[in-house]
Amino acid sequence: MSILADRLRTVREARDLTQADVARATNLDLRTVRAYEAAAKTPSAGTLVRLASVLGVSVDYLLGLVDEHCAHASAERLVPGLSRLDSRDLETVADLVGRFLAAAERRRDRAA
Repeated sequence: MSILADRLRTVREARDLTQADVARATNLDLRTVRAYEAAAKTPSAGTLVRLASVLGVSVDYLLGLVDEHCAHASAERLVPGLSRLDSRDLETVADLVGRFLAAAERRRDRAA
C-alpha cells in the first residue's frame, strides 16, 4: 500500500469518518475514495487539497513528506478557530488571503 493510501485510511478512521462521509464532504464518488485508499487511483492536486482539508491534515502529511499531521497548527495560532471551518469555507479564506497578497504586491510595485 502507498503512503498516501495508508494515511488517507488511517486519518479517516482516526477522525471516525466513513469513506462515504469523506466522499460527501469532498464531492467525490464513493468508489473514487475507495480507490484512493486502495492505492488503485491517485487524486489530482486539487482533490488532494480537498481531502487534506476535510481530514484536517496537510497535503505534505498525506504524501509522506512530513510526519507531523497537524495541518493548521501555525494558521490556527494566527486565526483561532480556523480548523473548525469546512473545506468550502477554507477555500474562501484562501481566496481572500490571495486577494490581500495580490493587493499588497500591487502597492509595493507602485511604491517602487
